[in-house]
Amino acid sequence: MQPTAIDILILNENWADLSEALDNIDRENMIAHSFYANSILIAYGKGTENNLPKAILELKKALNLDHNNSLYKTILSTMLLQSSEVEEAQRYALEACKTSPKDPTTYMALARSFLAQKQNDKAYNVFKRALSYTPKSHQSLRSDIQTNLLKLPALWNTPLIGKRLTLARVSDDHFDYLLKIRNNDVFRNKYNMFHKTSVEAVNESIALSQKSPLETNKIEWIIEQDAQPVGLASLVDINFLNSRAELLIGFPDKGNGWQSLEATLLVLEFAFKQAGLFKVYSYVYSDNMSSQNNTLHLGFTQEGTLRSHVKRPGTDEWLDLIVNGCLAHEFYNNIKLIKLFKRVLGRELLENALP
Repeated sequence: MQPTAIDILILNENWADLSEALDNIDRENMIAHSFYANSILIAYGKGTENNLPKAILELKKALNLDHNNSLYKTILSTMLLQSSEVEEAQRYALEACKTSPKDPTTYMALARSFLAQKQNDKAYNVFKRALSYTPKSHQSLRSDIQTNLLKLPALWNTPLIGKRLTLARVSDDHFDYLLKIRNNDVFRNKYNMFHKTSVEAVNESIALSQKSPLETNKIEWIIEQDAQPVGLASLVDINFLNSRAELLIGFPDKGNGWQSLEATLLVLEFAFKQAGLFKVYSYVYSDNMSSQNNTLHLGFTQEGTLRSHVKRPGTDEWLDLIVNGCLAHEFYNNIKLIKLFKRVLGRELLENALP
């Protein structure tokens, strides 16, 4: 539907011309869209009284004339939410979703009504649905939805479920395992040679891991097989402004290659689809070429080498760091990864799948 002259005035926030246009319409002859425009002017127009209760009444008049208009219902839900009339706001948002079941803005209104009632898990699922209906071209709306998702604990706390593996957020229950693998010199020297090994350091690390990644800029999972810990996975140095994070995957015991493959695919899916990151990168120690080969096999591109960049603790040995990167569009458009994803995880690699 093409925007009307009134719509254009509202979009441009041209309140003076909008007011003049509405003044020229006889009140008795006002159509639904005129009542709608008048409600917007009353609620948000610069230089007006900004009377929200009066605006709500005007918008309800518009709905009486055009009761199937999802835009009116969505805006009305927003106004009611601003007036702390949460239950009524949710009712109109639900009606809007039924009227226009593929309009992301209706789900945004519904999700915000759940947030107002502190029903965060429901809000999370509805925001995900809104994202699934938002075209890639609508970057501003997608960014708004993703920002809301990042604030919700469900995004970070939900386990990553694979075909044979589960990635669970680090908790106090994992203390013994973390202490054990941090004191495994072979594993530590490949995963993160600078991890501290004391009981105090592990407790501090667990406490930090349980905070919001928005605060710590990291998320750490224990990789489990048959409910037993077998490895560690992390996204660290998460940079939300530049939409990127560093990936770490490690297994203390030499296992099958499929374990590393499945765990990495799960973390990449989370990073790109759930967290909405644009880039994931990895640093590989130059004495760990098997890890480097696996990284390239998973669609990463070697971006460079940081020569003699780290010194192995307690020695005079200097190591290069190999820098690898994977962009979101490369992940979703890599034919080999699409096939691997289906074979390893048993599901399709879809960027905008419904929750």
